[in-house]
Amino acid sequence: MAAPRLPLLRRRRPTGPGACAAPFVSMYLDQRGQVRACCQNDYHLLGNVTERPLREIWRGERAQALRRAVAGHDLDLGCDFCEWQVAKGRPDLAFARWFDEFAVATDEPDWPQQLELAVSNTCNLQCVMCDGEWSSSIRSQREGLAPLPKVYDDAFFDELSDFLPHLRRVKFLGGEPFLAAETLRV
Repeated sequence: MAAPRLPLLRRRRPTGPGACAAPFVSMYLDQRGQVRACCQNDYHLLGNVTERPLREIWRGERAQALRRAVAGHDLDLGCDFCEWQVAKGRPDLAFARWFDEFAVATDEPDWPQQLELAVSNTCNLQCVMCDGEWSSSIRSQREGLAPLPKVYDDAFFDELSDFLPHLRRVKFLGGEPFLAAETLRV
C-alpha cells in the first residue's frame, strides 16, 4: 500500500493493533473447511480444519504472520479489499471497520472473540447472484454438480465447544444458515 494512504486508515481506526483487528479477534470458516481472519481475505488462509485442529490454526504460524503484518500496517497478506478501499480514498468503507469494536489485549490472543461460520452451502434458495459454492439448490439443479463434501465432523464440534465460552459473537452466514445441520450443532 502506498505510504501516503496509510494515515487515512490509521485516522479512521480507533486504538488497536495496526491496520486491522480481525486476525487478533476473529476467524471465518467456510464450507470447505478453510479458515481465514475474515471473509475478504481468501489469499492468506490460516489453515483448514480437515488438516489441523482449530486451536492449532488460531495459534499457528500463518495466523501469527498475518497478525505481525497488520500490526505493522502491512496489508500484503491478502488484505487487498481494505487496501483497495483505502487507496480509493474511502477508508470508511474498509472491511476492517467491522472488527473495531473488539478490544485487543495482546499480540498473541489465546482465543478469538468472534466466529463467522459459513460451514455449509445447504440452501433452498437459488438467488440470481449466487452459485453452487453457496447454495446446494443451485449446485444440484442449475449446475448439475454433486454435493459439497461435509468437512465438519464430530471432532471439530467437540473442539469448537472449547471456543464458545470465550466468544462475544458468533455469526451464522449463508442464504439459509439455520437449514444446515452443522449450524444447529453449534
